Amino acid sequence: MVKLFPHLPFQGDETPVSWAARMSALHGSPSLRSFLSDQGVTPSELLHGRRAVIERLCEVGGQDPAPVWRNTASSEGRESFRLRGENIPASMLSREETRFCPLCLCEDDAGGANPGILRRDRLIWSLRLVTTCSVHRLPLIYRGREHRESMPHKLILRVPERGNELLALAEDAPRREASPLQSYVLGRLEGHKGPEWLDDQSLEQALRATQMLGLVMAFGTAVNLGSVDRNGWDLAGRMGWEWVAKGKNGLHAAFRELQGSAFARGHGGRTISPCSANFTAGFRSLVIEAITVRSSRCCGTTFCRTWTSASGASSSANLSTAAKNIRCSHSPSKPGCTARPSAKSWSNVASSRGQIRTSRILSCS
Repeated sequence: MVKLFPHLPFQGDETPVSWAARMSALHGSPSLRSFLSDQGVTPSELLHGRRAVIERLCEVGGQDPAPVWRNTASSEGRESFRLRGENIPASMLSREETRFCPLCLCEDDAGGANPGILRRDRLIWSLRLVTTCSVHRLPLIYRGREHRESMPHKLILRVPERGNELLALAEDAPRREASPLQSYVLGRLEGHKGPEWLDDQSLEQALRATQMLGLVMAFGTAVNLGSVDRNGWDLAGRMGWEWVAKGKNGLHAAFRELQGSAFARGHGGRTISPCSANFTAGFRSLVIEAITVRSSRCCGTTFCRTWTSASGASSSANLSTAAKNIRCSHSPSKPGCTARPSAKSWSNVASSRGQIRTSRILSCS
């Protein structure tokens, strides 16, 4: 096997596509596609992280495949990827746009004369959750792409700015710290431990539970998910983190606050709890524990509103689009009684997907 010369080492913070793009610039290929074609690699195979493709690129590039594979999001079918031992849904990956920190690219450019060879598309920029450069405290800049087929690209083509132009992009941007949720997810991908309750969940569930709770805390239960922009999701992650980082006690406190707020508005204790069948049994049981209301008005009134999934593919994102009412059926009203959902009514919620079901509390005490 003929190896490419000169050798261009893979950098530990970049993606395999980034490394291939830099090699194509180094060896004079007119495009990344033509470079991949010369190596017998199709762009779709590279984007899906096929092991054979990664090994092929490492072989011709004279590169140890271990660090490259570590930064590879490998497709497992059905819109699911595997990255560093974590299951990553396709919805967590940003592949329809180019995201970058101008100061990071400016530092890359300082290493030589050819930015096509020097600029690295960071792995963390490909995660939709990551909206802030934690090094320079800058919100990432987004550049849309016209078509999915344009995803394999040289970064210099999407970001032609250099020198003072990059500095100007940074100067116009506000400064902010990375959210705790972003730091947690990136730390988890590095193998670091976080709050125990979050570590017990899948990465997707930890992320969605935090964002959904924060979304309700920030914008209320009537929020339209389609209207929430990047800054809104960032705010939701920050607000949700304040509760989920404290584990079960924090989540119980959050649910109580939501129920209390709803009662104060005369909405019968409406709250949100992720009860999709795609969430862990531990999370569903935690919500059951939290749905306990003491009120002289509880009997015969709606005291909790929970949410089910509209579709398996986007269940986590649809937690605030379908509602289910649970009522205390005790009659007449008992002052100070405690209403709890029965196991039967909860199983109806957990088993429903994309449907709104009506169940009643069988008893209160």
